[in-house]
Amino acid sequence: MRGIICLHASAVVVGDSAIALMGPPGAGKSTTAAAFAREGYPVLKDEALYGSPQALPQLTPTCKKCYLSLDGNGYKFQREPLPLRAVYLLAGRVSKQGAPHAAEISSGDSLIALVQNTYMNHLSDRERRTCEFVFFGRLLAHVRLRRVIPHLICIPRLI
Repeated sequence: MRGIICLHASAVVVGDSAIALMGPPGAGKSTTAAAFAREGYPVLKDEALYGSPQALPQLTPTCKKCYLSLDGNGYKFQREPLPLRAVYLLAGRVSKQGAPHAAEISSGDSLIALVQNTYMNHLSDRERRTCEFVFFGRLLAHVRLRRVIPHLICIPRLI
């Protein structure tokens, strides 16, 4: 609502840049970010590293969103902004042969995926939506978006 476009995603530092992990609820964004954090990669944003959302304090008594301090437990928090190198759309887990795998997404499908995973998507009016399309178009000129299809048994539950 402040004019900032936010993806509903988790982000971690890999090398000298960031990668974003986005997808629908239950896709594994927090679990994947937790796996990166446990391997020593700094986290740019996530909230499930303490084991369960119920273990975290709520931002306010009327909001279900929780707060995670990354200052303890050996986790690293990236405080300075970094360039975004890639966005990974986490798809549903499958038990088919060939999984896990990652695949490029067409520019049109990439744009739709970004718009669908915009935080507070349902509150966008025409003007905000126009700004999102312009911003995401510029983003996709520089950042690759890939769909990751994990195997059903390859995803350990870390939370």
